[in-house]
Amino acid sequence: MAGRIDKIQLNMRDLSSSLKRQGRTRRAGTQAGQIQQRSFGEKPPKQLDISRDPKLMQLFSERGLVGWLEEKIKRSSKHPGKIVPAEDITAMAMPNIPGKQEGNLVYLGVDFALKNQTNPDKLAGVLSHEWGHLISDFLSGLDATDLDWGQIHSLRREEESYADAYAGRLLYLIGHKPDGLIEHLREHTCGENAKYFNLDTRIEIILRAYQAQAAQQQLAAKIFARQGERHALGSRLIAEA
Repeated sequence: MAGRIDKIQLNMRDLSSSLKRQGRTRRAGTQAGQIQQRSFGEKPPKQLDISRDPKLMQLFSERGLVGWLEEKIKRSSKHPGKIVPAEDITAMAMPNIPGKQEGNLVYLGVDFALKNQTNPDKLAGVLSHEWGHLISDFLSGLDATDLDWGQIHSLRREEESYADAYAGRLLYLIGHKPDGLIEHLREHTCGENAKYFNLDTRIEIILRAYQAQAAQQQLAAKIFARQGERHALGSRLIAEA
């Protein structure tokens, strides 16, 4: 376990640029016309029109829970993404990839949002994880057809681990506990999935990232306290260094 966790990047200097692509292996000579097309992710759902649903309109508004979480996440991540309503999913990120797709959106399932509107920690956790995918440059310059399935699954596991670590950091900065995200993972982890590391590993990544951010924040507070300084923004900048 220690070796696995040690490979995860937890020392994030700047949350807006912390998910960087790692060294990757390409496989040459991929045959055209494959029976099953290789890809890194699923197609995004369609954005749902909620204009005739007062409950959803309120929930996703600037003064609603989703709008409130979006504002906190954007402020702390320094990334201007947007959360939009969708059907039949929990949540899904659609990054903006120049030359490939326009995005910068996090699709949030309306049923999931309604069910958990009294559990802001869970919503914050899921959205923070997806935001990690949103700011990642994981897909930039990569073509899944150049890789075999083993390489694709390996890269996706690594990407998911970075998003988990990002979520842990971000949750501390926006004032939410990681318990909600961990609860969600426990509820929805069914069997083995090649896309993810095992549940225990994912939980440890999230908790270590959260604790690392807390430790940096506490250290910054001590430094400023010794100098008689209580400037919250200054402490925040040191904590993210």
